[in-house]
Amino acid sequence: MARNNIMRNAVYNNQVPELMKGRAYRQPHVIRRHRRPETRKVICTERKTGRKTTGIVFPGGKVYVGDDVWRLSNRADCCEYPFRGYVNLQVAAVDYEIREADTTFPEYAQKPERGYAACV
Repeated sequence: MARNNIMRNAVYNNQVPELMKGRAYRQPHVIRRHRRPETRKVICTERKTGRKTTGIVFPGGKVYVGDDVWRLSNRADCCEYPFRGYVNLQVAAVDYEIREADTTFPEYAQKPERGYAACV
């Protein structure tokens, strides 16, 4: 208990007084929450073989196409299967026919008129 009082009442002796000249100010504490732009998930059909696979379009324009490429939307995750990267959507459209992915639950894609359905 006595030690806490000694530390609390201690006086700071500055070793470099030139650094202490000038007006002291406090930076305002601002919390900035940056929202990451959304990635778009697409379905890609290979033009030569007709094989369907998944794709992801990042906000910067880069496109990645592969079997489990949607896992790239999580920064802490990575793909286990090979994938191909393209500079933009137009270059990827040369090899693949690209369309937007449907929602998993189409009945919930539209906002219901009277609130949300409850699980019973």
